[in-house]
Amino acid sequence: MRIEEAFKITKSDIAARPVFVWTPEHIEAHFLTCFIALTILRLIQFDTGFKYSASSIIEELKAMSGTNEDSNMWLFDHRSDLSDELCASVGIDLSRRRMRLEDIKAVLAGVNEKS
Repeated sequence: MRIEEAFKITKSDIAARPVFVWTPEHIEAHFLTCFIALTILRLIQFDTGFKYSASSIIEELKAMSGTNEDSNMWLFDHRSDLSDELCASVGIDLSRRRMRLEDIKAVLAGVNEKS
């Protein structure tokens, strides 16, 4: 059952079909990238207790972005229980809606130190 689900996820959510690649090396690289994405997705699901579907995690990660308001201020306008849980699982605090560039760099530096 898990194998069938993995194929479904790679086909529909990760778009594993190598439509725009032709050479064997590029096809292999494409599938390696898709396999790594699936592995990371499974690790996220494991870390969150498999409470969320693969597609909901993918959509949430797509929605999590910052918009540059001016040269030094960024607006993080998407937040949900899932985004909070994803951030908490890697030790990132994005609870503030607006952040200065220095604050963002500090958050990223903190994550790199924990790695």
